[in-house]
Amino acid sequence: MRSVRHCKKGINRPEYRMDEIRHYILATAGHVDHGKSSLVTALSGTDPDRLPEEKSRGLTIELGFARLTLEDPESGIEYRLGIVDVPGHEDFVRNMVGGVGSVDIALLVVAADDGWMPQSEEHFEILEYMGIRHGVVVLTKTDSVPASDADAREEEIRIKLLDSRWENAPIVRTAAPQNIGIDELKTTLRNVLLQTPLPADIGKPRLLVDRAFSMSGAGTIVTGTLTGGSLSVGQTVRVEPLGRQSRIRRIQTHNENVDLSPLGARTAINLPDLAAGEEVKRGHVVTLPGTGAVTSTIDCTLGMALRLLEMERANVRPLKDGTRVRLHHASSHVAATVHLLTCRELTPGDKALAQIRTEEPVFLLTGDRFLLRDWQERLTMAGGTVLDPLASSVRLHSAERKSFLQICAADPENSGVFVDALMQRDGAHRAGELLRQSCFHADQILSRVAERLESGRLTARGDWIVWSELWEKWNESAKRAVASFHDSNPERIGLPLVELRKGLASCQCCEELQDLVIGELCQNGFELHENLIHRSGRSASLPPELEACANTIRTRLQDHLCEPPSVAELLPDDVARRTMQFLLDTGEAVQIGPELVMAADRYRQLTGRVCKHVAKNGPATVSELRSSLETTRRVMVPLLEKLDGEGVTIRVGDRRALRSQE
Repeated sequence: MRSVRHCKKGINRPEYRMDEIRHYILATAGHVDHGKSSLVTALSGTDPDRLPEEKSRGLTIELGFARLTLEDPESGIEYRLGIVDVPGHEDFVRNMVGGVGSVDIALLVVAADDGWMPQSEEHFEILEYMGIRHGVVVLTKTDSVPASDADAREEEIRIKLLDSRWENAPIVRTAAPQNIGIDELKTTLRNVLLQTPLPADIGKPRLLVDRAFSMSGAGTIVTGTLTGGSLSVGQTVRVEPLGRQSRIRRIQTHNENVDLSPLGARTAINLPDLAAGEEVKRGHVVTLPGTGAVTSTIDCTLGMALRLLEMERANVRPLKDGTRVRLHHASSHVAATVHLLTCRELTPGDKALAQIRTEEPVFLLTGDRFLLRDWQERLTMAGGTVLDPLASSVRLHSAERKSFLQICAADPENSGVFVDALMQRDGAHRAGELLRQSCFHADQILSRVAERLESGRLTARGDWIVWSELWEKWNESAKRAVASFHDSNPERIGLPLVELRKGLASCQCCEELQDLVIGELCQNGFELHENLIHRSGRSASLPPELEACANTIRTRLQDHLCEPPSVAELLPDDVARRTMQFLLDTGEAVQIGPELVMAADRYRQLTGRVCKHVAKNGPATVSELRSSLETTRRVMVPLLEKLDGEGVTIRVGDRRALRSQE
C-alpha cells in the first residue's frame, strides 16, 4: 500500500511505507582506470563489462549495467538500485553522458594512487550540469598507497568539491578486489538514499533507450531508464523522434517479468512490431501518445562552469554565438547550432539565454537538462535547461521573447512562474494543453491555474484559459467595432461577422476564441442576424439620402420577373451599393449569385414555378426549366444552384429533382 505526500515541487507522488521497495538509478563517474567497474562488481556481484574488447583491454567502452539491493534494518526499506557503469576514457565521454542522463544518485570514483584527473573533473562537471546532487565519493585503490597519501587525496577531493552541490558529500575509502570498505560504502549509500527524494511521478513516463536488440521469438527489446511515470503491459506507446507507435507485450525489471514497471528503475520492454537498429535505437524515447511533439528549435538557459578556468586545458574557449556543437540529452546526441540571445559569447562562470537549433529532430520537455560538447567531442562546454521545447526561430531577439525566457529562467522549477509567463506571452491556452510538454504534473499545473482563476488574473471560457486583461480587451474591442459600424452605417442591420473576426484575429484571438467572444456578446445585449451582429433591439433605417435610390431599385426589380437586370446595371455607384445592401439585409431583395439579385417576392414566385414544373413533369434539365419559365441561362443556372444549396432541389446527373421526391 502507498501513502501520498506533497513533494518539493508541488507534485503528489508515492512515498513507500516501511517494509516496501524504493527504486533508484545509480551511475558511476570518474577517470579511466580508477576502478569503477571493479567497484560495481564488488558491490553487486555482476561484472558490468560485457564486451570481449572490454575484457581484453580492461577498459570500459560501452555502458554497463548491474543491480544492487540494499536493506535498511532500521526503517525496513528495501532499496533496489539499477547501476549504470560508465566509461572513463576521454574518447568515450559521449557514452558516459548517455549513462548519467537521468539518474538519482552517483558514485564519483577517484583512485588513491592517481588522485583527481582530467576525466574526474569533466565527469564531475557533467554531474553538476545534470543537477545530480546526491551521491558518494569513493576513494579506490587505497591498498596501493600509504594512509597518509590517502589522507592527502581526501583533502584534495574536498578542495575540488568546494562551492558545489557535492561539497559535503561523504568520502569512503575502498579497495574493491580485497572487498575493503565495501560494507561501509553500502551503509553510506543507505544513509544517502534516505535523504534522496523518490523519482518524481509526473504522469509522463519516458523510457530513455540505451540499448535495442532483437530476441528470437520475441522481436525487439529496448532497455533504458524509466522516468516520469510507469508503463504497463498492453499499453500503446510512441517512440520519439521516430514517430512510430507500438504496444508493449512484456516488461522486465531486474530480470523479473512485471505488469507495471516501477518508476525510477532500469526497465526492458518488448515492442514486437518495431525493428531494432533500423527503427528504434539508442537515443530514442518510448513515451505515451500525446505527451508532446518532436522539435528542432529549443529556447533555453545555458551555463558554463567557472571550474573550467582551473583545468588549464588549451582547448577551453568561449562558446560563441553561431557555434556548431553536439547536444546531449539522456542517451541521445545530435548536431546543433547555438544562438546566444543575451551575449555574444559564453565564458566560464557565465549564464545566458539561448536558442539551440538541432540538425535532427529531438524530443524534449520543458525543464529537461542537457549538455553541449564541442564539435570534435573533446570538451564538455556548457549545460542547459529547456525553457521552451517548441520554440520559433522567428523574431529571435525580440524583447517579448527575452522577457518571457528571463522570467522562466529565474525559477525554472516553479510551475506558477511558467503558467504566468506563458499566459502573458500567448494570451490563451486550452486548459488541457497548457505546459503539457513539460516536467510538471498536470495536477500541479491545474492547481496553479485554479489559483489564478480565483484571483481573477485568468478567466475560463469553454475549455480555454485566457489572460483576463486580454479577454476584456477582446470584448471591448468587439463592442466598439459594432457600435462604430452602427454609427457609420445606419442603413445596415449589423456588422458582418467576417469583419468582426478580422479585428479580433489582429488581437491574438483565434477562430475558436472568436466564437466564444461572439457568444458572450450575444448574452450581453447583442444579437445575431444571419451573418451580422448588432445591438439588441436595433433596426436598420434608410437615411433620407438613400430613399430615392431605394425606390428606383425596387421598381427595376419588380418590372422584370424572369429577366432581372444585372448587378452591374443596378449598382453603378456607392450610393446604389449601400442601398442594395439595406434591401438585402432587410430581406426585400435576395442575392441569387454574384451577378444576380431579385426582389424577394419575385424569387418566391420563380421558386414556386420551378417546384411546380418538376413536381408535374419529373426531373428536368436547365434547358427545360429555362423554357418553362421563359428566362435565360444567366438567370436559370444561378437560381438552380441557390435552390440546390437551400435544399429545395437536388442535382441528379444533368437534371434537377425536388429533394422531397428524392
